[in-house]
Amino acid sequence: MQNKWIEYWKARTEHDGEYFGKEGNNADQIIELLQVQPKDKILDIGCGPGTFLTDIRKKIKNVECYGIDISDIPIKLSKDKALYMQVADMEYLPYKANSFNKLFSLGVVEHTPRTTKVLKEISRVMQPGGRIFLTVPNLFSMFHITKRAKMIMGTWEIGYERSFSGYEFKYRLEKAGFTQVRWFIIPHRKIHNSFNYIDNKLNKISNRYFGFFLYVTAVKK
Repeated sequence: MQNKWIEYWKARTEHDGEYFGKEGNNADQIIELLQVQPKDKILDIGCGPGTFLTDIRKKIKNVECYGIDISDIPIKLSKDKALYMQVADMEYLPYKANSFNKLFSLGVVEHTPRTTKVLKEISRVMQPGGRIFLTVPNLFSMFHITKRAKMIMGTWEIGYERSFSGYEFKYRLEKAGFTQVRWFIIPHRKIHNSFNYIDNKLNKISNRYFGFFLYVTAVKK
């Protein structure tokens, strides 16, 4: 299946619809998990209009904020001229080795079957000791089952997307050159159907295995 994020942005922005980051985003959790400090150089993979980066820049002084997105549409929507954003593919990051000491990517890495290539690219551009924060869909969830069913039926709207267990993703990150891999799994923010309800009940039993999205941090060796 193809990645359909360019169509996503086009469909929503042409009709002034809702899209990711339209009303801004609060980056407090990113700042905490990445331990963002002044003078950090940060990359957001799948930055959209850059609203997380803008919030980081407002709250932490003297940080350099970079972002890439697969489409130029959200980048053109950004009102923050202090951000360094460009159109690029996460499989071919347009930066030199050791460029960043902080990096995050929220709900993006899962949209390619070439996970290993993406994680190696992330490792390449990270400085030794640099911290990353990635989120991907959790394998052990009703959301994963319903998503796969929609993919088979051709009704999944945003193209290719895979899910991961925490142990699998940890293994992949370690193979790519990361250490101190930690993860936890969050519940659905809103309950839209009975499947979401089941996911959240299971998440209360164990957020190590069950729930909606996998949150992972790691450090470059």
